[in-house]
Amino acid sequence: MTGVVVAPLWTGFDLGPAPGVRVTPGPGPTLTRGRETVALPTVAAGAWRDLAYGRLTATALREATRGRPADRIAATVALDVLDAGGWLSYHAGGDPPALVAWRRGTATLPPPPADPAAETFGLSRFCHVVARDGDLLATAPAYGFDVAVRDHRLWRILSLLARPRRPAELTDADDGDLLAAAWPLLLATGVVVATGVEDRPPLRYWEPADLLAHGESREGLRRKPFGGTYRFAEPQPEPVRPPSTDQRVDLPSPAPGALPEGHLFRVLAERRSVRRGGAEPITLGQLGEFLHRCARTTAEYHTDHGVVRTRPYPSGGAIHELDLTLVVHRVAGLDPGGYAYRPAEHRLDRLPAAGAPERRLLDDAAVSTMRTAPPDVLVLIGADLPRLAWKYEGIAYALVLKHVGVLMQTMYLVATAMRLAPCAVGGGDAAQAALLTRLDPFARPVVGEFILGSGPDDDTDPTE
Repeated sequence: MTGVVVAPLWTGFDLGPAPGVRVTPGPGPTLTRGRETVALPTVAAGAWRDLAYGRLTATALREATRGRPADRIAATVALDVLDAGGWLSYHAGGDPPALVAWRRGTATLPPPPADPAAETFGLSRFCHVVARDGDLLATAPAYGFDVAVRDHRLWRILSLLARPRRPAELTDADDGDLLAAAWPLLLATGVVVATGVEDRPPLRYWEPADLLAHGESREGLRRKPFGGTYRFAEPQPEPVRPPSTDQRVDLPSPAPGALPEGHLFRVLAERRSVRRGGAEPITLGQLGEFLHRCARTTAEYHTDHGVVRTRPYPSGGAIHELDLTLVVHRVAGLDPGGYAYRPAEHRLDRLPAAGAPERRLLDDAAVSTMRTAPPDVLVLIGADLPRLAWKYEGIAYALVLKHVGVLMQTMYLVATAMRLAPCAVGGGDAAQAALLTRLDPFARPVVGEFILGSGPDDDTDPTE
């Protein structure tokens, strides 16, 4: 039971459609999920029929394409696409299956390999149990899987794994076959891991609740509905705090009067989310000034605990774990593409060309901010979480989110003073960001997005 699960994942288990995927039968079935559609090749028609019933196997596909290498390659490529895209569910433990797993998203860590030399195993410390759609799920957000446990005997076994155990300790004679069938899928999904593997970076720096919150609020880490869906039918709740007593104090307000251009209080009053910029692109000079005033390193100090730095916005412990990646669509004097901002040197470093992720991130930002064209610049705000967690226990991720807020307000005020077009973005795709930055999405997660453009040509732009 401690052997390595063969990759790719689809080779080792019975396969069916993931939740929310509809299979339309045919010689080459069609899979539909919302507005997405995948048509399978007709090269293995007999085997494909079993997909809708959760009984498709790699063995059946090999038999259906025996003696036809080109057809076998086509079927293999199709399954790779379905696997990577989260279209499949993976079944183990009999008929009906005791376990059914499916991918939560794409920007996840691969589950730790099941080391044949490992002696003890335990439940992942990031595993959460939730009830959803009639199933009791063991969800592993770090590794990107939800696992429906449909045999009560497996819950008893999982409860024993609250502390490290040898596999031989987990079953009696009646449960041995069940565990033998389910064990590879439990390992492949990261629900069960070898002792000690989650004590290594980057997972050692995460609190379980923080990683779950991060995974539930970023596209690419989840496939549930995301963003402004207005899912509740009742009217919006009134933003009224009920009075606590009948004692009230009317506060004095500042005397009315015009404030000079650029005055802090005037900039605060004029701050808006501007979703449509001007016809001309922002310039490299404007972008450089914006970053200089928002995010550059202003000073560096050596302390007993290491180096601390200051920037124009506050940060807990002066650690300044946030970093900026720019996706440039149009900037006069700068080629389109991805760039990493170096705050100490006040410099942009060009990232290797990513192509599709750059376009996807810009298009998503445009849709999220109700634009008809990509923004001039999309700013991805990333977090070097290990540096912050090195000092702060229990509050590291909460501090990251607070720092994103103060940085965004700084960006808004600087852009407003410069007569540019700033707008925060509600969310983004963690998978596409990881492809662009080539950074581990859990060691340096993207935690915020912000768009910037030249100032609008008139006052008709829709604002907040």
